[in-house]
Amino acid sequence: MSAFALVAALMLPVMALGQEAGRIHVDQILLGGEDLSQLTALVSVSDEAGRPISGITEFETLVDGVAVMPKSVATSVDENAGVAVLLLVDVSGSMAGEPIDQARRAATTFLGGLRGNDKAAIVPFGSNLPTQAEFSSPEDLVAAVAGLRADGINQGTALYASIARALDARWETPLLRRALVLLTDGRDSRQSQEEREMALASARAAGLPIFAIALGENADLALLEGLAASSGGASYYAPEPNDILEIFETIGTTLRSQYVITMSLPASDSANRELTIRTELPDTVLSTRTIFTTTKAEESLPNGTPIISLAAGALGVLILVAALLWVVLTRSSSKLTPIPVEGDVGMRLRGPEPDRESPAQGGRLVVLEGPNAGTEISLTDGAVVIGSGSGSGLRLDGSDGSVAETHARVWIKGDQLMVHHVARRRQTLVGERAVEWATLKPLDTLRIGPHLISFSIAVAPQSAS
Repeated sequence: MSAFALVAALMLPVMALGQEAGRIHVDQILLGGEDLSQLTALVSVSDEAGRPISGITEFETLVDGVAVMPKSVATSVDENAGVAVLLLVDVSGSMAGEPIDQARRAATTFLGGLRGNDKAAIVPFGSNLPTQAEFSSPEDLVAAVAGLRADGINQGTALYASIARALDARWETPLLRRALVLLTDGRDSRQSQEEREMALASARAAGLPIFAIALGENADLALLEGLAASSGGASYYAPEPNDILEIFETIGTTLRSQYVITMSLPASDSANRELTIRTELPDTVLSTRTIFTTTKAEESLPNGTPIISLAAGALGVLILVAALLWVVLTRSSSKLTPIPVEGDVGMRLRGPEPDRESPAQGGRLVVLEGPNAGTEISLTDGAVVIGSGSGSGLRLDGSDGSVAETHARVWIKGDQLMVHHVARRRQTLVGERAVEWATLKPLDTLRIGPHLISFSIAVAPQSAS
């Protein structure tokens, strides 16, 4: 009987020609065979807007810098390879009302998109820690989703301990493709630094990607980004409850759009290995590099995944620091919401956000070009809709069809403008790039249809002394 195991790997992105045109990411690595000589990489490829790219048939693969011809390239759907997904949902008191309603709706839609060979479990948490996950067919979880209820009284959120427990518990499922989807709108009520580090350590050791969703401005964005980066997953931000559904759909698309690349793993005296994968698209080459180790261990991970490798101490720390430095440098050189540590598809990864400025400071949007040139609006608290609909805060002429009724949503965060494109089959541009999420600084512009819109910060005038 052949062995088959998941490798925990830390990702090191490699800048490549045309990297802005899209990204490629190794989500998971599986080793098979009695002597662990077969490597299977689960890979995501997306365009500049974060949409999965399908139809790729050729990848260049290198192990430790030496070219290795793939034995097969298929999609996860073609492979009929099931995935086990644990939905960890915050049901603390702050989730009462529309947030929990939208969470139920999104979870139902997400489960409906899974396939017959997939397994799922839904586990609520709040002031109480999550119970043992019981995996079953997605259609069998309808009642469990409908039964999600927020705590009547806000007694705090055991966020750190709940994450660690969900990751460390044994997952009673034979499926090796695994993912955790976390939804929360708050912060840990205990704020224990020890428990926080425990949650992050569990994410690093879990050997599965974490898709972390932050709902609203009170969520611990820094923690959720750290969980995603540590696990090779992705972090998402939902400003409002009705954004949850689109993010869940994006995660489902990611899981269904992975490429399965199988190759022989050459023998090596070193346990530390390097996998490089490249693919050529029109006008660009995408590349990613993944460090993994192949030291066999006696035991399995607490969640039931056999350990082939957990990135070893000093090496893991160095790799993580390098990845974080890459993210910081990328962010500092771009006006857009930065390309995430590889793996984000659809929404953009968001890091720790600046605190809100005092009420005396707000922002303004001014239409510089287009049919509505000269129109301007003030931005204070809350999101503003840009579109052609009568309910838009910034209403634009949509007679040429390029502006949707609800085209984009914007809101102020500190001295930045957060932009979320929501219209389908239309575009919101920052510079020459179509975006779904972007961050604008004062004097930056965005284009919607024929309209060029400028963002500025407006500081309330000081009263005369």
